[in-house]
Amino acid sequence: MPDSRTHRGPHPRDPASFAPRHVPALRAATEDLSWLLSRGYNTTSALALTGDRYGLTARQRMAVSRAACSEEARRRREASRIETLTVRGTSAADGDELWVDGFNVLLTLEVALGGGPVFVARDGCLRDIASVHGTYRKVHETAPAVRLLTDELQGLGARRVTVLLDAPVSNSGRLASVIRGEWAARGLCRLEDGGPADVRVPANGEPADARGPADVRGAAGWRVLLVNDPDAELVREGRIVASADGAVLDGAAAWINLARRIVDARVPGAFRVDLSDEAAPGGGAEGIRRGGDQRIEPGA
Repeated sequence: MPDSRTHRGPHPRDPASFAPRHVPALRAATEDLSWLLSRGYNTTSALALTGDRYGLTARQRMAVSRAACSEEARRRREASRIETLTVRGTSAADGDELWVDGFNVLLTLEVALGGGPVFVARDGCLRDIASVHGTYRKVHETAPAVRLLTDELQGLGARRVTVLLDAPVSNSGRLASVIRGEWAARGLCRLEDGGPADVRVPANGEPADARGPADVRGAAGWRVLLVNDPDAELVREGRIVASADGAVLDGAAAWINLARRIVDARVPGAFRVDLSDEAAPGGGAEGIRRGGDQRIEPGA
């Protein structure tokens, strides 16, 4: 059945599943899963154990899994998180350029703008539980999300920006067109007759071809690239990235918590569910012991 959604909004059950009365149990489940991950448990089995213990639904389990991380991962991500683009130790070639995990950041912004739940994770990132399932569909929130992203990138003073989109995802070229159209309107890139380029980049990072007459990199040093494996490109040595993907954060030289910065500052009415330790100090074995009476009953 074709996807006919026009908004990146909540699932019909989300308001009940992530209601304030369930947050203590969801937070305890996140602590428990993080504790298990810190001790080397397999993610799938640890999530099954935690989800069963707390009686979590499929979407609640997804939220908990995206909010949890091991203590080692949390400390590593905290150490590499930055607030500006001036970073000691980055290479001269990459020190003034920000590499953006396009779908990762924009989907979270779309969800927040559309009223879907977004979750403050244990590592401080803001994550959603949406997915593109191989096909990206432009929604009403897409253009506003691109505007917010561009505002923040300009506010950071980024001289060079590369947004990476997954080439295998259908309609990624259309999203690239939306982004470059917004940038062209602000003088951040130059579009020739015929519209934006669809640039596909192989593993070595060099553009393989460009369909359309637009420049690969805009006049102001801003570009959008379609690549087969964005994660591999993002973690290349010395790059500063904007992403909330755990694997990317663990491999990057430095990262900026871009989606959370934007939502916190510009989307005050977001359906924000805080599952971080900042909201509830504690956790570990004590968190597991405390969580026994916080099971979510079916239909609650």
